[in-house]
Amino acid sequence: MVVASANGSAYTPTVVAQVRYMLQWFGEWSEMERGDFLPVLVHGFGCNGSAANGLPSIMETLCKEEGRPLSLFKCRIKLFTEWVQTWSDEDKDSFLSGIRSMDTDFAERYEQKAVDHVVSSPEHCNGINGDKNPDEIPEETI
Repeated sequence: MVVASANGSAYTPTVVAQVRYMLQWFGEWSEMERGDFLPVLVHGFGCNGSAANGLPSIMETLCKEEGRPLSLFKCRIKLFTEWVQTWSDEDKDSFLSGIRSMDTDFAERYEQKAVDHVVSSPEHCNGINGDKNPDEIPEETI
């Protein structure tokens, strides 16, 4: 059941509640589901410029089930992709801290994938980490 607010829009939990929900759900997921979540997490906490309609390409793949409703896992992943767009860096850190306390191996895999994503990404996210597109560096500094 979806609860509507006074202005008629669907209920959206607070960011604190969203983080709490995600941590609870993460704790319930199997290793396989956590593995499916890993690239979504890397993308959600990275640059969102390549997402189509705000969803990473992996979500588009996950959500294509002809004639069948989404699984509970896929619904939760879909919520994560919507929610994470409004999370601050502190909210993301809180979520990652919770994951670290639950599954250190997953947290280490996330950190490695995140580093690989930043290093290999052709996108430069507004100069985050000092990355500059070599084509944009003035020639006198090269």
